[in-house]
Order: sequence, then structure tokens, then C-alpha cells
Amino acid sequence: MTEYTFRPGHHLSAGLDPDKIGVTLERLSTKHDGLTPAKVVAAAKPKSSPLHRAFTWDDSEAARKLREQEARHLIRSVVVINPDRAQHPQFTHITRVVRGEEDKENVYLPTIEVVADHDLFTDALGKAIGRISEAQRQVTDLQQVAKDNARLGIIQKASGYLRAAHQSLEELHP
Repeated sequence: MTEYTFRPGHHLSAGLDPDKIGVTLERLSTKHDGLTPAKVVAAAKPKSSPLHRAFTWDDSEAARKLREQEARHLIRSVVVINPDRAQHPQFTHITRVVRGEEDKENVYLPTIEVVADHDLFTDALGKAIGRISEAQRQVTDLQQVAKDNARLGIIQKASGYLRAAHQSLEELHP
């Protein structure tokens, strides 16, 4: 029998059983010839489903969370067109300290301000390194499953590019 766990850093509700979730998702995938979010939500609806507790079932709270996700998408979608026609994001996501060392908030600030401030720039650069690290993990996942040489060659090439990007950013990151 296949054993399952959750990825490090997951943001799922506490108490979920990764083995039950993995088996349930595998059955759904087999039944429907693949997974879609809509099929997973439908399967999670019954309270007896192992997937049920992974979702927000209070419609007001779920709607608020969706609107916040839509707001994140909106904020990330706007770019500034400079006089030379070069473009950059209007806002950059950072985590900043508020009210002392323990309270932090995630906020989007104008990219120009982030680049001009050493601490904000360091935070943004750290986030970029984290995204490249996640891409490296995804490529490694593919590499572990790929069997044929053509696919392995493509994956190894991508892995090399990601490694070079990661190293370049690490050199800039204090």
C-alpha cells in the first residue's frame, strides 16, 4: 500500500490524515480520469469524507477568503509601464514587522519603495529565493518519477537553470 504525507510547509487544517487524503484523492483520480478542484470539493462535501475538514464550509468565511485571494491576484496583476517602455510590478509582497519583533504582517508595497529599502528588498529577495526553491522541488519530484532519457534530459537542463538562478540570488541576499 502506498504511504502518504503532506509536503513541508503545507497550510492544511490540523488533524488531517495524509494517508486517508492520499487514498481518497487517488480513488477520485482513477474514477474521474484525473482530478479537478470541483470534483474534489464535491467529494469533500459529506461530513464523513476524509477531505471534509480540509475545506471552509461556512459560506460567508469561504466567500471572504475567495475575495482575498482575488484581491491578491488583482494586486499582483498590475504593472507599471516606465517611460522607456520597460515594465515592473506596481506592488511587491513582503512580510514586515509591526508593533515589535513578534507581530508580522504580509503586505504589498510599491515595488519602487521595496527596492529602495534594504530590509524590504532583503525580504523580497528571500521570497524570490523561496519560489525558486519550490520550483526546484517540483523539478526534483518530476525527476524522481521520470523514466525515459528524453524527459530526464529536459528535467536536468531545467534543474541546472534553476540552480544557477538560485545561486545568483543567494549571492545578492545578505
